[in-house]
Amino acid sequence: MERDAQRLFVDSITSTADAVLEEGASGVIRAISAAVMDGVHVLEDLAKRPPEDTVEGTRRVGHRGIPRRRGYEQQMESKRVRDRLRELTGGAWEESSTEQVVSDADFEIFEALWASSGHTHRPCTAQNFRVDLSRCCVQSNFNKGAAQVFADYFMTVEGIDLRDFGKRDRIIELFFGRLKRMRSKWLRQRGGDEAELGHRRQNIRAVRKNELYHRRRDVTYMVPQLKKHRELLDRIGTEGMSSDEEDGVSGDGTTIYKFQPPYWMSPDVENLLQWLDLIGAALKRSKQETRGRNPCIRRRNPPIPNDGKTPVAGLPRNVYRREWLASLSDVYREREIAPSSETCDLEIDPEIKTMVLDATRTL
Repeated sequence: MERDAQRLFVDSITSTADAVLEEGASGVIRAISAAVMDGVHVLEDLAKRPPEDTVEGTRRVGHRGIPRRRGYEQQMESKRVRDRLRELTGGAWEESSTEQVVSDADFEIFEALWASSGHTHRPCTAQNFRVDLSRCCVQSNFNKGAAQVFADYFMTVEGIDLRDFGKRDRIIELFFGRLKRMRSKWLRQRGGDEAELGHRRQNIRAVRKNELYHRRRDVTYMVPQLKKHRELLDRIGTEGMSSDEEDGVSGDGTTIYKFQPPYWMSPDVENLLQWLDLIGAALKRSKQETRGRNPCIRRRNPPIPNDGKTPVAGLPRNVYRREWLASLSDVYREREIAPSSETCDLEIDPEIKTMVLDATRTL
């Protein structure tokens, strides 16, 4: 049935497009028609993914948007640290906020002992283990001392040589990673329901940005003529995707989102990304897929200067908005943003645009 739906879609867009396209566009029509007809192979290719997407524990330079996937051993290592920390504290940090606050007086006493001992003094023992989450710097001297106590405990219980400093550094790194999450949870608890709701909103918005990035990237696998844009998507990554905010529901029940593109991004790049969205939606509808989330309606708000959105560095110069680049100081522009001299192709083939627009009208 899916193959029949694909064939009907191809017939409709081909017949419509033939009436408006020049003879030279027939090759493009055949190529995209083949891409839609070959849906099974497309799904197989997407499932396999290119090698740079699946290398465990690594991330290629310039591919900032590809999620880092930890290997099984790394996941188990993190779990052991988490379990030992819970074992050491008796779960106190999960249940009570009083165990996580160090008074100013105690903190000052510890700082003096820490300095006079050459950073060897410890704020606690394994029997009365405690950390400080009340100060903004998680890696405070107090918590550095607690990290050494935890590392001693962990290595002793796990049977690791205490003189294995490579292992010790790794354990402390994981300990502070866990401590950051503990502090985040502690702050939300102190802020009440409103803080928790705001945190959930941020997480959901980040998930939508990641999904948006991958949907756009998947389109470059479905249509061969769009492969040239894949490298730019990889370099922009999820950081370059526009975040959105839910803004009601349409008449057919589709969620509407309002979004604001980052001011640093060139309008040509924004236009390219919107075309990838349109092509992806047309391909999804053409195959009558019911799996996954339906394409949402995104309403654009104009970008605002000084919007606070962090720019992605090292991209081709024409990816950035000219006015934004010109407003930067020479030092910041060349050292921090470091735009490359290469020129990136930001155009969608006119034949593809015409065909997709005609196909959208017939669906």
